[in-house]
Amino acid sequence: MKAENYKQLLENYRAGKTSTEEEQQLFNAEHQRDSRMEAWSTFVNAHQNQPPAAINEHLWTRFQRKKAQPKFRLTYILPVAASLILLVSVFLGTSNKKQSPAEKEQLLQQAVNLFEAPQETEVQQVFYENELIVVYTTSE
Repeated sequence: MKAENYKQLLENYRAGKTSTEEEQQLFNAEHQRDSRMEAWSTFVNAHQNQPPAAINEHLWTRFQRKKAQPKFRLTYILPVAASLILLVSVFLGTSNKKQSPAEKEQLLQQAVNLFEAPQETEVQQVFYENELIVVYTTSE
C-alpha cells in the first residue's frame, strides 16, 4: 500500500467514511506509520467478532416459521366476542315489561318524598348591595 493511499484511508477512517473492506486494508497494512494506529489495529484484529456459521439458514427458518403461523389469532376473536356479548346484554336488558299508570304514579310519589319539604324562610331585607356583595338583615 502506498503512503498516499494509506494516509487517505486513515483520513477517511477517522471521518467515518470507510467501508469494511477499506478498514481491513487499513488494519492489515504492513507498514503502519502511526504507533497509535498500530495499537488500535492490533486491538481491532484481536477483538473481531465473526458471525456464527449457518446464520443465514437459522434466520431463514425462523422467518419461515413466523410466516407459517396461522393468521387467525386471539386478536381477531376478542372484538367479535365483545360485540356479541354487548348485543346479547342489550337484548336481554330491554324487557317488554310495561308499567301500569298506577305503578308509575307510585314511583313518582316515592321520588317526590325523597326531597324535603321547603321550609318557611324569614323575611330578609337588603342591608348593603354592591357589584360584588349583597348583605341581608333579618327582622326578629
